Amino acid sequence: RGLDLLDICFRASFMPDYEQAIRLLEAIHAELQDAPAAVAPDAPRILLTGVPTGMGSHKVVQLLEECGASVVCIDNCTCYKKVLLDMKEEGDALDVLARRYLDMHCAVMSPNPHRYSVLRELARDFAVDAVVDLTWQGCQPYDVESWSVKKFVREELGLPFLQVVTDYSGTDTEQLKVRLEAFLEMLA
Repeated sequence: RGLDLLDICFRASFMPDYEQAIRLLEAIHAELQDAPAAVAPDAPRILLTGVPTGMGSHKVVQLLEECGASVVCIDNCTCYKKVLLDMKEEGDALDVLARRYLDMHCAVMSPNPHRYSVLRELARDFAVDAVVDLTWQGCQPYDVESWSVKKFVREELGLPFLQVVTDYSGTDTEQLKVRLEAFLEMLA
């Protein structure tokens, strides 16, 4: 489930002992090999992209799953974004590190051509049915970039797209639920 993925990525990213984090992830992987599917096989497969999410800011992931979707990929700094780019180990360490971060497919990096190639790969690799773009209110780079992401997802990938603009509070939960239910109904 997407909530499980979010929880695992969030916790592992704050472990100062990387060997411990690797052991934890390997144990979770082994456990999941024998686990039954957590979602219905016909649930719409959603790629969530956009701003970082974490425990405490997970309401959109939770609502998608409560409405019957399966969040199969979370493309943000909490999950895949931080592990997708390889880092070359030769050359000046500071130059290598700077290149790695300048190549990040993040809306604060403009222009941001890598975001589209990453979305294409993730949509293919995770066989998604739709893309949901999460934007926190006040996060101008992601809000501005959402228009071009929508155009790319609809025209290049041929997938349904929904931008969700929200904040950390729960005041809009029911409104979001109605929007997400309508979006998922369209996928059925």
